[in-house]
Amino acid sequence: MRRILPIVCVLVLVVGRPSWAYVPEKTPRRSAEAAARIALGVQPAPAATAGLVLLRGGRELFSINGGRAMAPASVLKLTTTTTAILKFGPDHRFAKRALVSNRAPNVATLSLVGGGDPTLTTEIYRQHRYLPAPTDVIKRPAFTHGSATVDQLAARIAASGVRSIGRLVADDSIFDASKTQNGWLPRYLVNEPDVGYIDGLTLNEGYGDLDQKTLVPDPALAAGNALTAALNALGVSVGRVVKGRAPGGSAEVARVESPTVAEIVDFTNRYSINYNAEILLKDIGASFGGRGSTAAGVGVVKSTMRALGVSTRGLVMYDVPPVRGVSGTEQT
Repeated sequence: MRRILPIVCVLVLVVGRPSWAYVPEKTPRRSAEAAARIALGVQPAPAATAGLVLLRGGRELFSINGGRAMAPASVLKLTTTTTAILKFGPDHRFAKRALVSNRAPNVATLSLVGGGDPTLTTEIYRQHRYLPAPTDVIKRPAFTHGSATVDQLAARIAASGVRSIGRLVADDSIFDASKTQNGWLPRYLVNEPDVGYIDGLTLNEGYGDLDQKTLVPDPALAAGNALTAALNALGVSVGRVVKGRAPGGSAEVARVESPTVAEIVDFTNRYSINYNAEILLKDIGASFGGRGSTAAGVGVVKSTMRALGVSTRGLVMYDVPPVRGVSGTEQT
């Protein structure tokens, strides 16, 4: 549409003849509206109620049921991912940091501090989930430039000279304590679950197996235990793994970073990844809303949409449709 409109204007100005008069049915706006109405008229579309509003620079070009309250379902992810791109910037990366404190001769307290990255995995999970299989038709990895693993982080910790860890602290305090959302149905978390528990320090998308049939009840502890196993494989001994905050005065010895926000958003929208959308929403709250909570994230998303000229009147970001208003979900 951005390419066609300037061409139309040039033709009108250069030729300037009555035969090139404005024909509404041939303008890009009318073409888009016609295409939308044709699509909504195809079976089985008439069985559903659809709505579409096309804006350009805050100006409404056309609306189909634009004033009607409906549940946008996974389309709501677009508000979250758009806000993530605008607020963080497309090149931002979320870091997982290893901090050391109480360092006695060759013994340390090591803190694994989560940064709200939904993509951290073990190496085996990364290969299974994020890389194309030989039988896949589309030979495209989830993240073009790769993604971080606990195995990579363990190698960097070992390279820093740490040889013995008395206590490993899993720190997920970037987010609040809520691991689910109000309105989640019980089936989300049992029998081939739809989504993992939300956490500021998470691993393998919250799953406990490669086939995504089981969940880990505490993602941060699972990440800590996975790092322990990776460190043990490199000859670094680890005592107990606990949940908590990194002790004050801790010094960073290693880190790994997520794919860029642009890559995470691309993967999230391409396959409608519920887990990523939920975590991005809390990331937005943590960085721009004063708290790593869903409510704080929703507040930032709404203000960002309004700044773009998108009305949020009647918008409710919620996992189960309330009785009134427009509802949506990061889950369905």
